[in-house]
Amino acid sequence: MLKNEGKLLPLDPKAKVAVLGPHFNSTVEFQSIYFGENKHVLRQSPLAAFKRRGVNVVGSAMGCDYTWCNTTEGFPDAVAAAKAADVAVVFIGLWLQENEGWDRIELRAPGLQENLVQAIFAANPRTVVVCINGGGLAVEWTYATVPAVVEGFCERTPRLEFRVSICLIRLGRLQIRVKPEAMHSRRSSLAMSRRWVGSR
Repeated sequence: MLKNEGKLLPLDPKAKVAVLGPHFNSTVEFQSIYFGENKHVLRQSPLAAFKRRGVNVVGSAMGCDYTWCNTTEGFPDAVAAAKAADVAVVFIGLWLQENEGWDRIELRAPGLQENLVQAIFAANPRTVVVCINGGGLAVEWTYATVPAVVEGFCERTPRLEFRVSICLIRLGRLQIRVKPEAMHSRRSSLAMSRRWVGSR
């Protein structure tokens, strides 16, 4: 977990939650970049994991046209869902295409993803952003403004439901779950990524 102001996490088990963003219902995409074969993720998604754990999901929307997020046409649906919820949880991040033959040339969230976060946050300040990124991701506005930001990528973890519970919820005994090797500070992440890009 990178940030948790106002003790927004772990989630109140009675809270009405909107599950949003380009990765809100992703499965195989949670392998992120430079991925191998993993069939376990095909049966799981953040939305499915939330429902399976009894979270009161009152709305869900992608908000974008997949992770490249090149249009705002889906923003109103995500904003409406956020307004109807006590907490908006937004899953953003990278896609599967990045590999040894194709790498990103910038660290910003793809397309209009951070604009989507801004729109959701304006509708509901109780917003949690979960980043799914096997590489560096520069989300400066999100980190500076949104009360809770979580690094949700767990390398080599086959259970997506575990990844979701990293930051959000374990009903019965509420805890924040963090796998140490999957967690790193925002500053070190960006510095490491900048060194990597600079070496290309």
